[in-house]
Amino acid sequence: EADLRRFSWTLQSGVTYEGQTVTMTEDIEMSTGFTLGDSIDTFKGTFDGGGHTLTVRDFNVSGSADERALFQRNQGVIQNLKMEVEPGLQVALCYWNDGGTISGCAVEGSGNVVLTCRSGLVENCVLSGGDSVDAANVETLYDQAIGGIVSSAGDGTVIRNCTVEEDVTIRGWLYAGGIVGIVNPTSAGDAVTIEN
Repeated sequence: EADLRRFSWTLQSGVTYEGQTVTMTEDIEMSTGFTLGDSIDTFKGTFDGGGHTLTVRDFNVSGSADERALFQRNQGVIQNLKMEVEPGLQVALCYWNDGGTISGCAVEGSGNVVLTCRSGLVENCVLSGGDSVDAANVETLYDQAIGGIVSSAGDGTVIRNCTVEEDVTIRGWLYAGGIVGIVNPTSAGDAVTIEN
């Protein structure tokens, strides 16, 4: 956990990790919640979970939407990471996937993969764990929407080969979906693609 905190501190200090790879070498348990940077801090490198698990036992659930996600703004690659979330915490893996790639990641428990995605790729991701994803506990650009993989998708987003297992419940106010809560590109030329 101490290494993850140092990584978070460097992001908040303006380090983007562009052209660099950060690799998890063991499972990590977060006993006290914190985010990897804040909403203006952008990750541009590669974060490789190495197939390891990040267990979230506690998180700042009283904060804004970006504080309810592990990564804040991703323009790089987040891959091969499993995040287990304690029931009721409602934490996303990434708040804003801004042209980045999220690949081969899994979220188990009370959370989802991405809250807002613009011009990014989300592929080979899974949501499981028998818990619920509830719009009452999160905010997105369109805070009425909640989705198991991506809550709000637009502007060239591609979602490929992702799965929400049958033991997950999605609860939304106006818009809810297993894979995507709402598809909302800002122009006709920026279609959203969802495929196997």
